[in-house]
Amino acid sequence: MLSVFLQAKLYPVEFVSCILLALIPAFAWLWIFLRKHPERKAYVGLTFVFGMLSALVVLGYQASWGDTFNFVYFKVEAVDFQENLRGIVSHSVWASFLIFLSVGFMEETAKHYAVIQADKNIFESVDDVIELSIVSALGFAFLENIGYFFMLIVHGQGDDLFVTFLMRSVFVVFIHILCSGIYGAFYGMGFFAKPYMKKKIQQGKTFYIAEFFHRIFHWRPAKMFYERMVIEGLVISSVLHGIYDFILETNVTIFGKPLFIFGLPLYLVFGYWYLSELLAKKENHERFGHLVIKEEYTDKDEDTEEETPVRLKNAFEAMQ
Repeated sequence: MLSVFLQAKLYPVEFVSCILLALIPAFAWLWIFLRKHPERKAYVGLTFVFGMLSALVVLGYQASWGDTFNFVYFKVEAVDFQENLRGIVSHSVWASFLIFLSVGFMEETAKHYAVIQADKNIFESVDDVIELSIVSALGFAFLENIGYFFMLIVHGQGDDLFVTFLMRSVFVVFIHILCSGIYGAFYGMGFFAKPYMKKKIQQGKTFYIAEFFHRIFHWRPAKMFYERMVIEGLVISSVLHGIYDFILETNVTIFGKPLFIFGLPLYLVFGYWYLSELLAKKENHERFGHLVIKEEYTDKDEDTEEETPVRLKNAFEAMQ
């Protein structure tokens, strides 16, 4: 796939056409999910670009499978994990599922890392994390779509372009949105662990796992909750992504029909409903604030023994 972009200068008109085609679903889905809760435009653009860069990283890794990179004192080989999995798992169906699961894990990690690098200093609510995770997913899918459309126009059959455009614009882009949005929801709860847990405890909820590890190992409950949310979000999003790729790319059938005929509509309908619920959830819109460091300069108080010329105040000081 990465080689496709290297051919862009040979087919400039076709490449520009693919960019314009890929922009259509990107802007359409962006309007659907962000029209009611628009984020800061500068950060939306930055996150979209970072999402594109995360796709380039994944494509670059895939393009380098089997290559050996020579450094001064050592060599590094980019291993094709697909061949490793096929060698470990003898059953072809299970091997295929694990491969797609690994691809899902890799892509969800890359998209999420893009969000963290672009936006973690502006998160004020769980809703912010969800929406910006969706933007990163759109950037990732946008770059992927350019590559697929370009391959079809330049090297494939023109008759397949409409079907591919429809399939990728509706289902493939939405899968990226769904998985990233879910990961964003879990990460957002973990990111605001202390205020989130405090609010839930006031409502009568008990965090048994965090409490157990705190009593046994004296680990901080908020830190435990954060780690748990990050892991759960990554696992759920990777599994959903892997299952989607599996039912789409394999020949598994049910009632004599390809599995994707039943699976894709379910993903689209229930996925859209679930994401809409997450974005509409009142508690996800609660503003917990973001990290702010403020300096206050005060004169020496002659009636006290201590001098405090500078004090640093943190927006979350009470929660640390």
